[in-house]
Amino acid sequence: MSPLHRVLSGLDLPRQLARRADRARGRKAYARAAKFYSLALIFQPGRTDLRVQLGHMLKEKGCYSEAEAAYRLALAQAPEDGDIHLQLGHLLKLTGRKEEAIAAYRNAEGLLPDGRAAAELSALGVAAQKAMASPQEASEAYILEGDRLRDAGDYVHAAAAYRDAIRLAPTRSDIRVQYGNMLKDAGRLAEAEAAYREGLARAPDDADIHLQLGHALKLQGRRSAALECYRRAAELTPFQLAPQRELFDAGERPDQERLFEVQQRLGSIDALAEMTHRLLELRAALEKAAQSDPRPEILLALSEASFMYGDVRARTTEEKLEAYDRGRQAAQRAIELAPKSAAARFWYGTNTGRWGQTKGVLRSLFLLPSVKEAMQTALELDPSFAPAYALGGTIYCEVPGFAGGDLDRSEALFRKGLEIDPHYTNMRLGLARTLWKKGRGADARRELEAVLEEKAPFNLADWTMKDVPDAKALLARIKARG
Repeated sequence: MSPLHRVLSGLDLPRQLARRADRARGRKAYARAAKFYSLALIFQPGRTDLRVQLGHMLKEKGCYSEAEAAYRLALAQAPEDGDIHLQLGHLLKLTGRKEEAIAAYRNAEGLLPDGRAAAELSALGVAAQKAMASPQEASEAYILEGDRLRDAGDYVHAAAAYRDAIRLAPTRSDIRVQYGNMLKDAGRLAEAEAAYREGLARAPDDADIHLQLGHALKLQGRRSAALECYRRAAELTPFQLAPQRELFDAGERPDQERLFEVQQRLGSIDALAEMTHRLLELRAALEKAAQSDPRPEILLALSEASFMYGDVRARTTEEKLEAYDRGRQAAQRAIELAPKSAAARFWYGTNTGRWGQTKGVLRSLFLLPSVKEAMQTALELDPSFAPAYALGGTIYCEVPGFAGGDLDRSEALFRKGLEIDPHYTNMRLGLARTLWKKGRGADARRELEAVLEEKAPFNLADWTMKDVPDAKALLARIKARG
């Protein structure tokens, strides 16, 4: 776990974000609620319920394509959750996509015993399917009972309820995971392991089952076997934090600064603006930590926090310049202590570049060689460090040609970065801007549409709050110019 994330966890941000989102939803402040749900998901990407609530808020805002993406990502996590299919059907019906809505309601009808999906189908003039068979209804009842007992902390009886549900619906791998979780929480580790392995036999590429099996094996003291499970989970979902954290805590990921490559960036700067008091606490804590224990990882956390402070909290140009300069200084000290750290070079270049952007591009051209050198050195140290390609592509796109800007080189850097991480939507957005500047409107439009259609973005919060709106805005400009 990175030092910055440790501080944030200590502030209990994930739970506070979810609570703030719920309160905003209760006040019908849907835009505000969407921001907080997005940020909460950065810390808890496995919370399907938060992702569904994000979909609701986006739908209420009228952001239908983003809402659809949220629901579909939730279904990727819980494909047999009938209520999510139902909510997706509502959205599709709302946007006039009748046939797709019918398909979603059909999926919901087979999973929900309460007749809501059948009623929607009837309203659309479609005959409902045959009434659900008794074993399926009984299975759903056992699942509801298991959920109730689980939430009450009665893990033994919850396990029994899930076991009865499995007997009636043996293909439901999600129930097997819940069954294993209850056995694990009840201390019956060998039985939990068996439940997870049965689930993997039916769904061998389910990352969550590998992760949960790893936990059960770790609790049994079987470190080597647990690490294999965590590695497999990390391979299947490289953008999720949980398996990466387990590998790091076990000593498998020695380069602490690289944890931010694994969906651990804070993202959604707009949402963080609502919590500026916490950002102040964070920056102050890191300043104090850097003074007493100036290790590279702490200095890098301070560098990133300073960058965030400049973007989010600072209100005047002077405050912003001070924050970015502080971030640059912290990164410079990290470079001195860890000269082979690609992340240190990246944060030095990023803070320096933002300082220059704030000061004014033409007034800050003297900094350009330093920013370029930081980007190039980061890539020499770690050619797989995707953020450095985004930094380089942006430099060559935004700087005027007479000062060293180069749209061809910008395009090449963005494309190389996307080869490393094709789900890095901010990188793809940068590529679209470069193509647009080169007069290749059709190519730019293709990249922007890929941003909007992305189903597994590297950073869901950034994709929802920034990349999608920016992509739509640029698409509108392209269409306006024909």
